[in-house]
Amino acid sequence: MDQKKYDVFISYSRKDYVDENANVIPGNIVSKVKDSFKAAGISYWFDEEGIYSGDAWAKKILNSIKASRIFVFIASENANKSPFTRKEIASADEFHIPILPFRLDNTPYDDDVLFRIVDLQYIAYYKNPDTGLEDLVEAVKSKLEQIKEEEEVQRKKKEEEHKRRQVEEEIRKRKEQQQKDIEAIRLACSKLNNEETKTEVDRSNLLLEVKDKVKDLAEQEKLMNVIISSSPIRKKSEQQIQQLKYKIESLENGLKSLQQEKESLDVEIKKNKELLTEKDQLVTNMEQKYHSEVERLENQIAQQQSELTKTKEQLSITEQKQTKSGMNGNRGFRWWIHLIYVILLVSLFCAWFLSNSKIKELRQQLYTEEKTINTVEAPVKTDTTITPTTPRQASEMEINSKNLKKYLYTGPLNAEGKPEGKGRALFPNKDTFEGTFVNGMLVEGRYTFAKDGTYFLGAFNEKEEPDIAHGAYYNKNGKKIE
Repeated sequence: MDQKKYDVFISYSRKDYVDENANVIPGNIVSKVKDSFKAAGISYWFDEEGIYSGDAWAKKILNSIKASRIFVFIASENANKSPFTRKEIASADEFHIPILPFRLDNTPYDDDVLFRIVDLQYIAYYKNPDTGLEDLVEAVKSKLEQIKEEEEVQRKKKEEEHKRRQVEEEIRKRKEQQQKDIEAIRLACSKLNNEETKTEVDRSNLLLEVKDKVKDLAEQEKLMNVIISSSPIRKKSEQQIQQLKYKIESLENGLKSLQQEKESLDVEIKKNKELLTEKDQLVTNMEQKYHSEVERLENQIAQQQSELTKTKEQLSITEQKQTKSGMNGNRGFRWWIHLIYVILLVSLFCAWFLSNSKIKELRQQLYTEEKTINTVEAPVKTDTTITPTTPRQASEMEINSKNLKKYLYTGPLNAEGKPEGKGRALFPNKDTFEGTFVNGMLVEGRYTFAKDGTYFLGAFNEKEEPDIAHGAYYNKNGKKIE
């Protein structure tokens, strides 16, 4: 969404602003509208020059309408006939800019204008000149709050979508890299030294020859054990294959963890979208309720004004009759009539005051509801890193590691919140490590595989992988695996 530069674009007729000599008309309503907006801190764009020709002017007008949040049309007899205001209103409608008519008189709209704004709420200045400007400012402020909140919602949606795409791209890259690693490992498994392969084939043929030629079973078993035990290549291959299997299993677990992380993120995004949909629906319902209540109160005020007018007419007729009759004792009657007239005026004022209070109460209720809904919206959860300012002791704390991903850690932390010293780690696949950490990385200790109980005892390289040159694998019974 483009950044808006102005709160309001003011569309008006020059004939309502300046006279034939291009001098500003004293006390004109257009100037009062500008002054009211300025006093309320509402920024606006206003064509001071009144030049209506040339491509440069048209481009300037269009760009100013696009850069505004609300289009205020000062409707009058002159403005309703102006071809330029028609073009401005058509442009605002095309750009989906909310239009707010401010009617100076009851002159009918031009047909082209009427088609675009016939269903819109408007401020009738000619009905209430005392409060018309205040009502306009209040209406603009209310609409601005709604528009700015919608802009904020759209901004958050874009940020969440950007974060989601970043996470998906990161997951895709990780998957590609891990798949490459797996393929490389499998290729390494399939490639054996030709000489070693030939020796192994000869050994297998010798075993078959022993089975065929040596009939004594005891002697046959003894010879076969000698042949098998004399194969260092077989031992080396078995150890390498076992290590490669562990690495493949670790990579596959990493892929599963990434997939689970993506699924969790998708669920969170779906939840946020549902919350935003509920918010939009609730705001729409509150707006409908607000406009319905305002219309009801306005109708009630109009009805009371009509009744007051009828009462005034009846009072005038009664006074005329009393005057014609020439009655001398009518002073007391007139006093009662005036009292009734005063009571009606007070009632009308109270009704007007209560209606305005009700409107303000509804506006405040709408604003409160929207704010309450906004607090329900939650951003997509992302990994957090613990960064305390001083060293402290951790107890079953979830840690994010650059290489090992998330795991539960028990032990001391350094000043940056990373594992430091003797500690214990529990990984999502139930593997455990007990030993020394330096700046959050495994350095030396015992890593136990939960699947079969085997473990590695020794040092770890910079990628936090077992360093075979400075350690060894053992089975669950503590026997070293050669």
